[in-house]
Amino acid sequence: MIDHVRLRLHGEAKRALLALSVATLWVVAGEVDAQPTDEAVLAPSRAEQRTRPSADESPVRESELDVWYLPGADGQLRRVIDLSYEELLELLQDADGRGRKPEYSLKRLEADAKYLEGRVEIDLRIEMGVSQRQWVEIPLRVPHTVALSQPSYEGDGEAIFVRNRSRELDAWVRGSPESSHVVHLRLSKQVVEAGDRRRLTLVLPRALQSQLALDFGEVIRDLEVSDGVTIEATDAAAPRSAMLRAVGGVVDIRWRRNDERVVEERPALDVDGKQLIVVGDRRIRVDADLTVSARRRPFDTFVVTLPAGFSWLSRGMPGCRVARLSDAGDEDASKQRLRVTLDEPTSNSFHLRLEAERTYEVDPHGTQVPLAGFQVADAVTQGGHVAIVVEAERRVAIAAPRHVWQVDTLPANLDREGVDFGFEYYKQPFELDINISPPLASVSVKPSYAIEVSPREATLRGTLKYVVSGSNVDSFAVDLADWQLDPKLGVVVNEIRRADARQDAKGRLVIPVPVGAKGEVLVELTARRSLAPQAGQIRLPVPVPLEVLPSVASLRLVPAENVRLTPRRDKLVGLSSLRSSPGDAEVEGKGRQLLFTAEGDAAVFVGEVEVMSRSIAVELESELDLRQGTLVQSLAYDIAFESADRLRLQVPHEHLRNGPLGVFLDGRPVEVSAAAGRDAEGEPVLLEVRLPSARLGRAQLEIRSSLLDVMSVIAGPDSEKRVEVPLVKPLDGKVTRNELRLVRDAGLDIQMASDNWREIEDPSAAGGASSILRFDAKPTMDRVPLIVRMIERSARTPILVRRGWIWMWLGSDARRARATFVVRSRDREVRLGLPAQAEVNSAIVYVDGQEVAAEPERAAGAATTSLVVALPEKATDEFTLDLQYTLSATTGGLSGSLGLPGFDESVVVEDLAYVELMLPGREQVISTPRGLTAAWDWEWDRFGWTRVPHMTERELARWSGSHWQDAEFLPQLTSLERLADRGQVARYLFTTMSVGGSHDFTFVSRGMATLLGAGLVLVLGLAFLYVSPLRRPAALLTVAVLLLAAGYAFPDLAIVLARTTALGITLVALAALLQQLFKSPLTPQPTYPEPMGSSARLPSTQFHQGPANQGDASHGDANQGDSNQGDASPGMSSQRTTVSAPQMSVLPSQPEPASSKS
Repeated sequence: MIDHVRLRLHGEAKRALLALSVATLWVVAGEVDAQPTDEAVLAPSRAEQRTRPSADESPVRESELDVWYLPGADGQLRRVIDLSYEELLELLQDADGRGRKPEYSLKRLEADAKYLEGRVEIDLRIEMGVSQRQWVEIPLRVPHTVALSQPSYEGDGEAIFVRNRSRELDAWVRGSPESSHVVHLRLSKQVVEAGDRRRLTLVLPRALQSQLALDFGEVIRDLEVSDGVTIEATDAAAPRSAMLRAVGGVVDIRWRRNDERVVEERPALDVDGKQLIVVGDRRIRVDADLTVSARRRPFDTFVVTLPAGFSWLSRGMPGCRVARLSDAGDEDASKQRLRVTLDEPTSNSFHLRLEAERTYEVDPHGTQVPLAGFQVADAVTQGGHVAIVVEAERRVAIAAPRHVWQVDTLPANLDREGVDFGFEYYKQPFELDINISPPLASVSVKPSYAIEVSPREATLRGTLKYVVSGSNVDSFAVDLADWQLDPKLGVVVNEIRRADARQDAKGRLVIPVPVGAKGEVLVELTARRSLAPQAGQIRLPVPVPLEVLPSVASLRLVPAENVRLTPRRDKLVGLSSLRSSPGDAEVEGKGRQLLFTAEGDAAVFVGEVEVMSRSIAVELESELDLRQGTLVQSLAYDIAFESADRLRLQVPHEHLRNGPLGVFLDGRPVEVSAAAGRDAEGEPVLLEVRLPSARLGRAQLEIRSSLLDVMSVIAGPDSEKRVEVPLVKPLDGKVTRNELRLVRDAGLDIQMASDNWREIEDPSAAGGASSILRFDAKPTMDRVPLIVRMIERSARTPILVRRGWIWMWLGSDARRARATFVVRSRDREVRLGLPAQAEVNSAIVYVDGQEVAAEPERAAGAATTSLVVALPEKATDEFTLDLQYTLSATTGGLSGSLGLPGFDESVVVEDLAYVELMLPGREQVISTPRGLTAAWDWEWDRFGWTRVPHMTERELARWSGSHWQDAEFLPQLTSLERLADRGQVARYLFTTMSVGGSHDFTFVSRGMATLLGAGLVLVLGLAFLYVSPLRRPAALLTVAVLLLAAGYAFPDLAIVLARTTALGITLVALAALLQQLFKSPLTPQPTYPEPMGSSARLPSTQFHQGPANQGDASHGDANQGDSNQGDASPGMSSQRTTVSAPQMSVLPSQPEPASSKS
């Protein structure tokens, strides 16, 4: 008999026991159905009750268990009707996910692959089935493959192909479960090759049947596949293809090419070269430094090819032997080849230094010499740098570089003084030829010109930097073409004006220079030419220095501010355009510059000239504040083509009648003056704003005025008023934008009285007591017509908190809080907000010292409760509210959120509110929460730093006018003050500019603070004792700076930890003492005299025995010292030698007393 069964199992165990229970009940019911069954577990059905046998009937019959009652998870009985054990077990398996059909099946996979050079192309056909008509995700895998075409689908459904995060291909298929679905893929996969070895790795889906036909394209050998894959080769003797079965998952296929030739595997060499080429007088010398390293195997020999025409200078090289090779048949006979044989094979880098040289003949037309070389045969990578130094008086030009580029930075061993060219090559063979020519005339020049283009004239300012070397020169010549030398400015040579410079009829300018001038000579010249702007096109030739080395000149064209200069690039001669830098794009008072480089003797600039008149665009933004009665207008000027020195304004007379007009230019006040011919009374006034300097570009003008007339109309008794606000109107330029920003009080309804102003959305507008409206209008609108209506204020007025004091005690046995607020409110009802930790039933409220009833109120979904307090009627609207309540939440540990009482309405704090926190002495606050400011000072009190709040409890009670200063709370404050003085209570005082809200405090116990502070000192002290690098000045300075920075960032935490460092200092001192006590003492060593009269010292492993006539050695060091003193020659001091193993130290002995004897 089963009396009572309680099943409290979960998961699979519960389901298994449930099935076992049903089977057991089935058997028990069939065999002992006469016994009663507990109704809490198994209740018989009515059919059973009707068919129970009577006393006269036979007790043996077939059981009829049609209905079962089994307890559910909630303890209620549930019916199980006419189920067999197998059916119930199947239901349990379906509930667990077992026994369900899979969502898809992969029936067959067929793949045809063909090996091409370095890759395999695969045609993949996958046949699959689904078990439902919904979308089914089928992973096809095949990662790290490239799709050669779009995947295709065959079937009565549809498919979508995507790559997942693992870069594998997934197929989403939706179709009929009765039919098959086929997917075709055409892919490409990289084959890993190393020598004659090939390796292909595929990741394929696992299908019931799968095969892969692989065509290698050539005869292979040593075919290997991963475990589980079957190989069926078509030709075992010379296989060119193979059929692989059971290819699913990761398939690894390896084979080798059937190459009958035996190829010796050579080491793969990498070469880094550094070549220093010195061009001398008829001779070129190369110093090459090659660093050769191998990748796969050690190497012991390699071949180096020298540049054409260079001969190796035989030098002995440690670690190798260098020998010349005979000329090969197909090799360039002009290039020497050297075989380098190492003394022993190496896998590391080998440094080889070679020197070579060649001669060259000086040709007036130039001699071309190839410099590229030092190529290592069969090297995989070869790169490096080349530095060229020209020591002789020669002109060297680079010709036909290939696989090489010029660089400014060279490696350290090539970056030397006097390097003229630097190159970097990235492969061998590269080409680098130089053309060597004899020096020409000894005058070179670097010219630069600036041409200022105005509407009627062009001014040329040229700077020519001559370099004179060799023979003396007495003059320079410049072809000015159509330019005329300025008679006033003329020519300046080395900052001295040369009045003797002359220009002939053909434009040739001859500039005399001092006799014997050498080195750098700076020539500055100024020339002009008139322009004809009506033609629309100008032609400006570039001056050419004569009888100098060819050079490239820089040309800069600077159009005037009202000139637009457009180059005719199809007509430019000898000019190459350059992109100007951002800083040189535009110059104050000038237009956009054009930069060119001039090459050749006939460079000419041709361009279109357009003279522009002054253009001024104005963007007008006005802000009308109806709360304060002010109007601020911002005028953003954009002055183009011609600068302006004054701006004119039309100011309505209302602006001048209501007070002084404020005008500001770029944020600074500026003076204004009335224009000539002021209009009659009541008419707008014309004002001129004189700019400090002529302005081109942006200028920001701001005009501030008062609108007392408008405000007096709005404040009138009428409920609806119509007012018109005039605007300042700019008279210069064109207004492109006219916007108005209207700030109104919440009690005003503003509408525009004209359709010319259109309201637009202002994303920066904020709601509340006032709102912002934004309008725009046509540029010509200079008046704002408004319709103003007064509306009732249904919202409650904000509460003004004049003073506030919140006091909280967080003890271990009791936690309570009190608050005092001195408020001003026009309403006769306020809502005090309690924090979430407050117990509402314990709250008591006093108004002006009288206890009042407070109704708790909680908004739907709110986490906090409010107390609705009715304020009494009195002459003033200032009240003193006192609140007390207890806290239910436990505050402590390392952190905690603490809520403060406040108001569930709009609040304005007039003065600071104080928050006082009282904690047991063992608890400390180590950080000031955000929104609160610490109101205490740290002062030294005999034994350490002490926190001294700015105000005591009594002072706070009197300052706030609290009801508690005359109640039973005052003795408690006095008691807490005494406990705080003794250190049994920790008192923290904060200030805040808001009331209410929640603040996150970080608390720590005194024991934890002591552990942290002492532990930090102990760790630093032990590190100082046992880590010698930390005792260096730099390390100590770093630690000190880090500690000071941490203390500055967290001052409160730093002082708390500093107060607990005494224990750590004591432990560090004890560790230092133990280190000295247990330090191993030095073992005393025997001493022996050193023989006098010789400067030779004994080796550290030899001992010296004194003479026999000086007595026994056991007499001590004194006798030995006397003996040495007696034998010493005059002027020589006695010494003793201390011998120890394994080394000997020589120490000077003490002088002997005068009474000693030999």
